[in-house]
Formats: sequence, C-alpha cells, structure tokens
Amino acid sequence: MPSNDTRKKQIKNKKFIHIKIENLAILIPPEHGGNVAVVRFHQRYNSNNFKSDSKKIFYLKKGQAGWQIIGESMY
Repeated sequence: MPSNDTRKKQIKNKKFIHIKIENLAILIPPEHGGNVAVVRFHQRYNSNNFKSDSKKIFYLKKGQAGWQIIGESMY
C-alpha cells in the first residue's frame, strides 16, 4: 500500500477527482471483538488525467484513533 506521501504526490496536480463506490459489503468477524473489519467494494475513479474501474478489499483495524486501513488488495 502506498505511503501517505506517495498518495499526496499522486493527487497534488489533479484538477478534479471523482470517486464512486458501489456494491459495498462490510464484514466484522465476531471472533476479533469488533476490532477488525473487511470491506469489499467496486470503485470508479476519475480525474482530469486518470481513470480506473476496480474492485477492492480493505482490511481495517480499530484503534484508539478510530479505524485504520492495514491492508488493501484487488479482486
């Protein structure tokens, strides 16, 4: 997963960014005490110089500051 600095560089010169999320599904397995979640969705990304259509899975962990993405994959 790219660092925050990498992501900031990627979006710095964008004139616009549109993201549409579809088919969102969230799984919070009870065996982890509600502190882990798996989020699956279809993302449509569009900017002035890049367009993508992908299906993603985010792995999240709940901490003191809230939910944090700890992993990401495409399916």
